[in-house]
Amino acid sequence: MEALDIVPPGAFRPAPKVQSQLMRGRVRTEGRHPLTSEFQKFVQSSFLQKRKTLRNTWKSWLRPEKIDDVFSRFEFLPTVRAEEIKVDLWPKLFDEVSK
Repeated sequence: MEALDIVPPGAFRPAPKVQSQLMRGRVRTEGRHPLTSEFQKFVQSSFLQKRKTLRNTWKSWLRPEKIDDVFSRFEFLPTVRAEEIKVDLWPKLFDEVSK
């Protein structure tokens, strides 16, 4: 993402009480995280039910023993939610659950 120009409130009708900023985003074709559809489905499904713990979210498609192994390996608390996981950890989680 790249920050561009500030857009003043007068550019909108009705004018908001805040300034806006134009942003430019570029789609990555390669990078440090996998771009496979399987990885994207994994991350997306982990975030689908925001208020559920990761353990409960994964119950529908992972064996309980596998979930326990992953939680133990990454030292997750039983109450961890998807939004609490650091971005750089998701590829490692994907590799682990894909084994």
